[in-house]
Amino acid sequence: DGVKLTLRSQSPGQTLSLTVTHDTGTAGDRVRKFVTEYNALQAQVLKLRSFDATSGNAGPMLGDALLAGVESQLRRTLSTPVSTAAQPYDTLASIGITTKSDGTLALDESKLGRALNGGFDAVGKLFGSSEGVASRMFADLESRLGENGPIEARNKGLAKQKLSIDKRQKDIDARMETVLQRYIKQFTTLDT
Repeated sequence: DGVKLTLRSQSPGQTLSLTVTHDTGTAGDRVRKFVTEYNALQAQVLKLRSFDATSGNAGPMLGDALLAGVESQLRRTLSTPVSTAAQPYDTLASIGITTKSDGTLALDESKLGRALNGGFDAVGKLFGSSEGVASRMFADLESRLGENGPIEARNKGLAKQKLSIDKRQKDIDARMETVLQRYIKQFTTLDT
């Protein structure tokens, strides 16, 4: 599948052979890119929930249940075996991708190479099938980041809170101006 042949000339009597192989180099590059991109995502998550004890600075989502839920779902997605991928290559660990203690991913190049050479189709299904890691991650993140997802709902809630706070502040400022004018009038009356 996916092979296109363009025959340009004839060679009567001559036998030609054609060998079609998997492009393990490109597949390996894509797996490496997945690991790199996931690690960038994990670095951002760590930044959002960070706390520096010496300076007292905290990340904007420190202790936030929404962020903890996203992290938990990502870990489950990474560790759950893919039923559509053939064993032994039905988990990320089986192709050399493991989770380090800080939540980032590590890649064992030799294990990846063996997996790509011994089970190229299984590795493809591990990532790209409808139940694959990439598909599940996309679905999870799409549901959280989408228009009706919890992050958008929180953004809308925060925007409403900001409008409410702005209105209350304007009301307080107006009341303070009224009180100020009353005090000025009282002071002027007392002064006269």
